Formats: sequence, structure tokens, C-alpha cells
Amino acid sequence: MTSLVKILVMFTALFLMSTISFSSHAHAEKDKARYVSPDGIDEGLCDNPLRPCKTMLYGISRAAKGDKLRLAAGDYHLESLEEILALKGALVPVLGGYNRFDHYSNQSPSTNITRLFGVPNDMTTLVRQKGFTVMSDGKAKFSKQRISEANKQYLAANQSHSSAKCVDGSAAGFSCNNIDLVAHVALADFGFKPSAGNDIWGHVDLNTNKEYAIMGIINGVAVFDLSNPESPREVGAISGQNSSWRDVKVYQYFDKQQGIWQAYAYATIDSSSDFVTIIDLNQLPNSISLVTKDTAVSTSHNVYISNVDYTTNTALKGAAPSLQLVGSKGSKISSESFLSYSLNDPKKLTPLAVGANGTNGYTHDGTSLRIDDERKSTDCISQDKTCEVFIDFNENEVMIWDTTTPGSEKKLSEFSYNDVPSSSQYVHSGWWSEDKRFIFVHDEFDEYRGGLNTTLRVYDITSLTNPALAGVWKGDTKAIDHNGFVRGNRYYMSNYRRGLTILDITNPAAPQEVGFFDTFSASDSNGFDGAWGVYPFLPSGLILVSDINGGLFIMRDNTRNVSQGTLSFTLDAILTAPNTPVNIEITRQTGSSDSVSVGWEILPGSATPEQDYTDNSGIITWEDGNSDNKTITININDNIDINESKEQFFVRLFNPQNGATLSSPHYMTVSIDGKKIPGAIGFEQNAIALNEQSGETTIEVFRNGGSDGELSVTYTTSPTSATSDEDFQSLDGTLTWQDGDNSPKTLSLNILNDDNSESDESFNLTLLAIGDTQLAENSVLAITIRDEDTNTAPEITIKENFEVNTSQTAQLTSSATDAESDELTYLWTQTSGPNVSINNSTLMNASFVAPIQAATLEFKVSVSDVRGAVSEKTVTVSVKATIQPEPPKSSSGGQIGILLLIFLSVVGYRKTVNR
Repeated sequence: MTSLVKILVMFTALFLMSTISFSSHAHAEKDKARYVSPDGIDEGLCDNPLRPCKTMLYGISRAAKGDKLRLAAGDYHLESLEEILALKGALVPVLGGYNRFDHYSNQSPSTNITRLFGVPNDMTTLVRQKGFTVMSDGKAKFSKQRISEANKQYLAANQSHSSAKCVDGSAAGFSCNNIDLVAHVALADFGFKPSAGNDIWGHVDLNTNKEYAIMGIINGVAVFDLSNPESPREVGAISGQNSSWRDVKVYQYFDKQQGIWQAYAYATIDSSSDFVTIIDLNQLPNSISLVTKDTAVSTSHNVYISNVDYTTNTALKGAAPSLQLVGSKGSKISSESFLSYSLNDPKKLTPLAVGANGTNGYTHDGTSLRIDDERKSTDCISQDKTCEVFIDFNENEVMIWDTTTPGSEKKLSEFSYNDVPSSSQYVHSGWWSEDKRFIFVHDEFDEYRGGLNTTLRVYDITSLTNPALAGVWKGDTKAIDHNGFVRGNRYYMSNYRRGLTILDITNPAAPQEVGFFDTFSASDSNGFDGAWGVYPFLPSGLILVSDINGGLFIMRDNTRNVSQGTLSFTLDAILTAPNTPVNIEITRQTGSSDSVSVGWEILPGSATPEQDYTDNSGIITWEDGNSDNKTITININDNIDINESKEQFFVRLFNPQNGATLSSPHYMTVSIDGKKIPGAIGFEQNAIALNEQSGETTIEVFRNGGSDGELSVTYTTSPTSATSDEDFQSLDGTLTWQDGDNSPKTLSLNILNDDNSESDESFNLTLLAIGDTQLAENSVLAITIRDEDTNTAPEITIKENFEVNTSQTAQLTSSATDAESDELTYLWTQTSGPNVSINNSTLMNASFVAPIQAATLEFKVSVSDVRGAVSEKTVTVSVKATIQPEPPKSSSGGQIGILLLIFLSVVGYRKTVNR
């Protein structure tokens, strides 16, 4: 090949690359745009500005979570409910006011007139803010009655609801079958007023047996007390960067030194750098607090904790829990695969060694299971112990890994499917059956790109090295399946616009729908609205659902009332003496048809297997027609030390067979009597900072983990660098809790102000035990007095004055640093020009929609540090009425012309070289 031909081929290839689709499977590629123009063609993925699609409806069908849909100037008619819902939605913004000729790079609604016909009256303001010109021609191409009905249903999710039974297919206006509504907390009633929700997890505090919901929201994480599930109470929330993606998990363990259970939540974020948020849950039900934003990674799509029970969030027998971050950026090894971290210190993530998974590409989600049957010898690498298996859902296929030894991870198998084209696949997530023989696989693209109805694939993993497709469940709607979990023989699936779907997996290869609760009743189509996450593991049997648009839903599952019977313990807790066998009864209720069985096993708690009790497990069987209570006996050993505290372990039921279901209580707490559990006394945190001008401040002291007996502590202040009675008023005294009292006690601390210019100073507030009182980890509170006399105000960096087009959505950006490294708060305000509404005015970066006429606007950002110093900067935004650019006469001619110019340039280059 001559050099002339090579050069021509190279330039032609570069040109052709600009005209092909830029498709990608990765969720990691956030904020992609999809392009629409009246002269486009509805084909492909709409992701090339040179090849736009034609209709809004088709563009919506191609857009994934986090994408934007940009419409070029022209006329569009709302033709479906899907377009209405997309305009209202939070995860795929639909914007008008673009043109093809600058490749959709500049929004200018006043010149790129994007007319939208058939807009419902209540949406005109919203639609105009998105860059459209609303046309009222009264010729909507769909049923106004249906739109009105759907809008009513859409708005219903924006209002909180009290409990309602599912009667005749409805509960509080939500469509349902076999599922009752216990409570609904709308996003508007969250403390942070989030515009969208995301994932959810549950927590039961083993000190008190109180249950909690922990839900990710667009601007943080919120925790709800479910002591009264019909009236959930928000305990608190931890703020974070704005992001549509958050994931949450919980780890709980017994602290032998303090004699109490401790728990922490771990929240990840994607698309915005906010690290891993570690939340202290140990002051529940009074409060929560931030431990740290751990910098193990800057972002992570999901978080998972291996080797724990997902009801108690505690370690499995003989297993070391570890935390997995998946789809991460900013890690030291630069891998987006699953990365494991030790939880030996639960307040700090310590990386474990990385094996072959470190170079495996992107992992989107994962789950794990422990294999202790024959497969540990036939399929796993380490054949002499329990095999730990990680299921890796990585966009393109499912991979099964042996992760028994950190650093020696080895892939056992991988598989995919071909019932839809690869461009319509996105292997998203899944879970496993309780017999550990099947996994259920979710695909997020096969409905909305592949056109399938809701599709769940089931794989037989009897052979870990050669999994096989065992069955496929298809729903009645186009709704996308998102996440799912197994409890007993029920599969609980968050089904986006369908809400919660419950499947009977008595035969895992042939699931059957037995219930649903539609949290997004406006539509059951394949859009990214509705139910994001579900948590079915609470001991009470309550089901938690997080809805992107609607907030927190608490539900009760009635699908478990079957003719084969529901199986449960007769009690949820029992107290037994040492050296005495304990008899535990299991009951079969609501039916007795067919022969059925259920497995049982012991989960360790504060009691030690074999030392405190004889570890055991087994299977209980009932014959057809028999509903007698069955009894299992567990041997309790004698106390080694007469001063041993009361200890506990847990017994759980699992894997019911032949149609019987699990009902609550299916977890039982067995307490071995001993020395009473008095709890431990401590502060919420181990360090706080107060301004010199704070004056009188209230400090709370907590009794956690127990309330048996009377406890007393003394408290006293001691200087470190601060001076008693000059910088703070010295304080000492005694606090006493009576038997059964675990309410917080308060101290009044007085900070003394002076006019001296000095550095920050500190002192300690210390608790000292009286008698046998146990102190908690936070028994010394280090208090920093922040000096305000030498404080420097934050330094702000702000975007220079800039221009925007009329009706354009514009961004206000800023950043700030503080010499004292204090926490900063932001506030954007408008100081001049026609009034506009500022979105996210309390964040670093805000936005507004420019007015429809040329104008000059001025905005001010105020940045405050915690000492009270404030800095301000202003930016001037000139709103211009732009001129529509002249389009090329022929797009095809333009392409030929470009190729001709390339050719002539190369020829000219050759002539020059040959001279």
C-alpha cells in the first residue's frame, strides 16, 4: 500500500469514526447525551449528534439512568404517557432548545425554538423551564383522561400515606395484590427534602431489637426508626454530594470489651466524588453521626459485605466479614472490579490483597455465598475448608469467583445469554436461592432496549464451573427489573415502574408471581422511575422499598398465607439458664397440605459456639395433613465463670420446601442467663469543636447496650492547651441511671470568650466509672475551642462573568478553601436583574433558567466557615438573544465535500513532498 493510500485511509477512517454510534455498555459512563431532531431517524442509540433520532419517545427508550435527552429545534407532539413521565422524571432530564449544526453543544431556547404540543396545563411551567415553547392547540394525541388519571397517581407518590390494607387491588390509591401498605414517607417529608431516592438497607439493633430503615437519597443518607412502623420517625441524615446513585450496607458486631453490640453503615456514591461514608449507628434511637468519609475510593457504584447474615448484619459462623467496593474509581490499584476491605476496624477500610479480579474490568454489582457441600472439593480451589464464592455481575456476563483467600481470587466460570442482542444487554445484579443451587440474574437493558417484558433469568449453579440456564420468568408488563433478594421461597424484586414484585420460587427454575405493590401507579412501562431497592430481611417480616420518586415504603407481605402452611417459631426470644437444654418450638399454621420441611441453623452472637452451647443444625419435616408443633433441642453449657454476663445466640429458619413459606418470627434470640447487661456509658462522639463565642452548650451522655441495674459515673473537665475558668468554665459532678433507664443525660458546658488573638485551644471532658459501671469507647470527649479572632475567611474561586442564551439552563459554579480547614457552607443569591429561581442554592454548584429576554443578571455566592467568617463573590451573567446559525445546504453533500477536501489535501501534500 502506498503512503498516499495509507494517509487517505487514515483520514477517511477518522472521519467515519465521527459518524458511527458512540454506544457503551458501562454505567460508569455517566451523563451521556441522547440526541433528537425532527429530521432524524429513529434507529440506533441516539448517542451521535450527527445521527440524531427523530422522536422524543424513541429517544427516551434509548436513554439510560443519568443520560440527558437533548431535542433540536422543531415541532414535537406529545404522543404518549411515556413522554409525560419523562418530562416529570428525575433520572433522565429531557431538554429543548438545541440545534444540530453546533452538535447540540449550546442550549438556546429563544433561537432554537423547540415547540411542544399537547402539554397538560399543570406542566406548562415545568416544560418551559426545560427549554421548550409550549403550544396550546388542544390536539393532544392521547387520552386526556388517561393523562389526568396518571398525573393523579404520579402526584399520589409525592404525599405520605398511613397504613392501608390491599383491598380489591388497591391500597391508599396504589395498585396491589397480596401486599398491604404499612406506611409511606414521601420525599417531601424527609428532612433533607431530596428530589430523588435510591437504594435501601435495613438494620436491627441487637441491643434493643429495634428495627431501622437506612435509605440513600440524592443528597445523602437518611435513617428511620421503625419502632412504630405505621409512623416511621426520621432519626437523622448524613449529607453528601448530589448523586442519583448511592448504595448502603450495614455491619454489626459484639464488642466484648464494652459488652454491647456496635453497628456502622457504609454508603457509596457514584458520579460524584464523595468517597465512602461511614455512619455510626451506635446512638440509635437518639441520633446518628458521621464517622468519616473514607478515601479508599473516590466513587463506587455499589457496596457489598460478604460473610454476614443479612438480617442481623453479623458475621456468619467461622467467617471473617469483608466489604467489597465495586465499579470504583480513585482506588490505589485503579481497578473497577470488586475490591475487598477488612472490617477488623469497622471505622476504617483496610484493603485486602487483590488477585486476578484486579485486572478483570468493571464490576457493576455482586453477591456472595459460602459453599460447604461437595462443591467445595469438586469445584473450588481451596478444598480443605469452606469455599467463599463471589458472584460478579459485570455488564456483559456473570462471573463466579473463588474468593476464599484474599489475593488468590480465581475465576471458576463465566456465562452470558443470547436471547437478546448484546447491544440490548446489561448484566446488572442478582441473588441466590437459600439452597445455594440457583442464582437469579437481572438485566437492566433487555426491557427498555430489547423490548422484552420484565425478564428474570435463573441459572443452576449445581456446578460452579459450568452453570446452566434453568429457567426464565417473564412478567406481564414492560417494567425493568432492577434488584432482588431471596427470603425463604420468596423472591422480592424492585421492579422500577411496577414497584415491588414478589415471586414464589418453590421451584426456582419456574418462578410464579404471587404479589405486587405498584409504587409508581402512573405507568408500568420500561422507564427509570419507581422502585429502586427492596430489603426483605427484617426480623418482623416488614418489607422496605425505596422509590426514586416516592420515597420510603413499608409493606407487609401477605403472599405467605398458603395451603401448605407458614412455618415460624412460636416465640421470637427465650431466656434459658446455663447447663440446661433449651427446647424451641416450630409451628405450622394456615394450612397442612403436602409434606413440607424447613432447615434450621444457629448463628453466633455474643455467646461462643461449643463453649457456651453445642452448635447444631438440621431439617424439620411435617407429613401431609400434620400441623403439630415440632421441637428442636439445643444443649446449653455451664458457665466457665460465675461472673459471665448474659449472652445470646440466634436460631434461624431457612429454605422451606414443597410450597410452605416462612413467616415471622423466623429468627429467634436465645439468651443464656448470667450477669445482667447494664450497658455502657459514653458520649456520642470522641471529639467536637466549639466556637469561642458559643457560650453555653449542651452535651449529651448516653447509656447504650443495656439497662439492667443502676449505673453512675462522675464527669470532670481537664485542660490540655486551654485554661480552666479563662477559656472554659470548669465542670464536675455525677450522673446516675436507675434500673431500666437508658435515656440520655445532659451536661451544660460554658465556653468563655476573650479578646485575645490566639490559636485554637482544647480541653477534655472525661467520664469516670463508679463501681462496676462499664464505660463506652467514647468516654473522653476532646473539645476544641475555635478561636475567631485570628480566623481567616474562606477563599472563593468562582467562574468569570459569562454569557448565556435566553431560556437556557445555566450553571453557577464555585469552590472554596479555608486556611483552618473548617467545614464550609454555601449560599447562592441573586442580587440584580429579572428574578430567576436558583436550583440547589445551598450547594457549591447551582443552576437557573435564564429569562426569555436579553438581560443582565448578577449572582452572589456566600461561603461561611464554622467560626462565622463569611466571604462573598459575585458573577455577572449576560443573557443574550442569539442568532440562529445558517445550516449547511446538504448534510450528505457536506460529507462528500469533506472527503474531497481530505483527498485534495493529501494530493497537495504528496506533490509538495515529491518536489
